Amino acid sequence: MLLLKGQGFTLEHGDGLRQVLDKALDTACFAGNGPTTAVLRDGPIEDFNIMTRNGACSARTHTAADTQEFAQTTEASLLLIYASFEAMKANLDGAELLQIPAAHLLRVNIDQALPLHISSPGYIAVEIIDSHGLIPKH
Repeated sequence: MLLLKGQGFTLEHGDGLRQVLDKALDTACFAGNGPTTAVLRDGPIEDFNIMTRNGACSARTHTAADTQEFAQTTEASLLLIYASFEAMKANLDGAELLQIPAAHLLRVNIDQALPLHISSPGYIAVEIIDSHGLIPKH
């Protein structure tokens, strides 16, 4: 779960773990199979959720807070790129520059390692690692 807009919130999980997200692109990772409550800090928020099926696939996220340039790894089967705050430019494998409008998602099926260059003040890149062949490779 990543915070997009708002003053933030606190997640409290049944196992005692407490996670505070208070600035844009702060991230909370948790299994989701136990009780979790959220307390808003000061008014509504917008968040970006990534959920995967346990045992079938997993996800890794990268954000503009991590790096402006992102190289997709060979084990990912699917790459999702979300333009968080404003339009962004992405260049995949040296191909033509892609324009992704703000609040839009680009889906790229992967069958080999591809370099991805992103130019944006805010993005979320999600690598989906498919361990059961559920994602078509085309």
